[in-house]
Amino acid sequence: MNKLIIQIMASFIFNKQKRKEFRKKYNTLPKIKGYDNKIILVYKNNKKEVKTINNVDIRIHGNNNKVIFHTPLPNFVKSKIDLVGDNNLIELGSSPYTIELEISCKWRNHNRQIRIGNNFSSEKTSIFINEDNAILDIGDDCMFSNDIEIRTDGHAILDEKGNVVNNICEIMIGNHCWIGRRCLILKKAVLPDNSILGANSLLNKNHNEKNCIYAGNPAKKIKEKIKWLRENASIYNRESK
Repeated sequence: MNKLIIQIMASFIFNKQKRKEFRKKYNTLPKIKGYDNKIILVYKNNKKEVKTINNVDIRIHGNNNKVIFHTPLPNFVKSKIDLVGDNNLIELGSSPYTIELEISCKWRNHNRQIRIGNNFSSEKTSIFINEDNAILDIGDDCMFSNDIEIRTDGHAILDEKGNVVNNICEIMIGNHCWIGRRCLILKKAVLPDNSILGANSLLNKNHNEKNCIYAGNPAKKIKEKIKWLRENASIYNRESK
């Protein structure tokens, strides 16, 4: 529904709480154009097509696109999915945590796959994937801080013969990875399982050693043979004695 129409209709609702609920309901309706586009909710391996997900603003323009959510759903906050193109897949696993997430695929690209595993949490993450056949895979039990960006090039880089040299677009984040505040993750980046990416780091290449801390611009290994927990360090120290 057009936002202006929503505002006009809401102005006739005099109860403040009901007016707020009305705006929330209709502002989160997906704006879908094209054919065979689906928003799917998965519950115990049963799939159900739905029209809306609470607190996720969804727009799909194109054909044969799927956005899949696994239950139990996370606590979505100010989240948005903007998908333009054909034959694209976005899949988000179940989670007990809070997620603030923007997935922006606004350019008309095709055959993209974006998968986020179970038990994901994010204070604020923005994902910009705008290339054909691009793959973003984030494993299970990953913890993302705030102001994190994951993005592809978007624009073509040519060699002297006019051939595009930046076609390959894969980004892989392993299981149980902790991404610090204000990190930037670019195409061809790989972060192995059980790793930490330090705050303000740039991840733009393949790292293959697990249980490490990577940090810097560009990120490099600064510590190895580590593991991390979601628990606060001081509380963990007190309770582990």
